[in-house]
Amino acid sequence: MTRHIDEPIDKAVEAFVYDEDREYSHDYFHETIPNFVQYLYEKAIRLGRILSQSQAHDEAVALLERWYQGTRQNGYDGAVLDAAAPHGAGIGLVLARLAEILKARERQKYLRWIVVRHIEWADWSTRCAMARILVGRCYEVLSARIRNYPPCFFAEDVYELLILDISTTAELQRSGFSAISPEAFRFAFSCPKPPL
Repeated sequence: MTRHIDEPIDKAVEAFVYDEDREYSHDYFHETIPNFVQYLYEKAIRLGRILSQSQAHDEAVALLERWYQGTRQNGYDGAVLDAAAPHGAGIGLVLARLAEILKARERQKYLRWIVVRHIEWADWSTRCAMARILVGRCYEVLSARIRNYPPCFFAEDVYELLILDISTTAELQRSGFSAISPEAFRFAFSCPKPPL
C-alpha cells in the first residue's frame, strides 16, 4: 500500500511549489489549498481526476471540514487558524495534514477494493485461512478472551482483522518492533484447519 498510495502522494507533496514564507492571508489560503488538492488529484491519487479550480476548492474545504485535526480546533476553521498562526508551521502544516487525510482516504478505498475483489467472494475455507493468519498476526493486541476462540470464528470478520493488522503493523514499524511474535506465529499455525 505504501508503494501505491503513500509514495506517490509524498513525491507530489515534495514537488508542489508554494511560497511557504508568504504571510498568511485568506486569499492566499484559498488559492494554495485548492491548487494543492488539484495537484495531488492529478499527479498522485490512484485513479485520479482532473479537477477544475472550483471543484478543487470545494473538495479541499470538504476534506478539511470533515477530517482536519487542528492544533487548537478541528475542521476547516482549525485549518485556517493553523495556517494563520504567527509562530506555527503555517500553511505548510495544513498541506501536510491534508496530504495525510488524502492518504488515509486512498488507503480506505484501496482496502475496500481488496475486500470486494478478494474477501467478499472467498469461500468459507479461504476465509478461515485468512482469519487464521490475521488472528496470528494480531495476536498480541487481541484480548485473552478473543484468543480463546478458534480463528474460524472470525471468518466473517476478515475485513476488520485486516484493518487491525494494517494499523498495528504500521504502528509497530514506527516504533521499531516486529509485527508478529513467536508465540503468535505458533498460535496461528497450530490451530486446527477447517474441514474442506
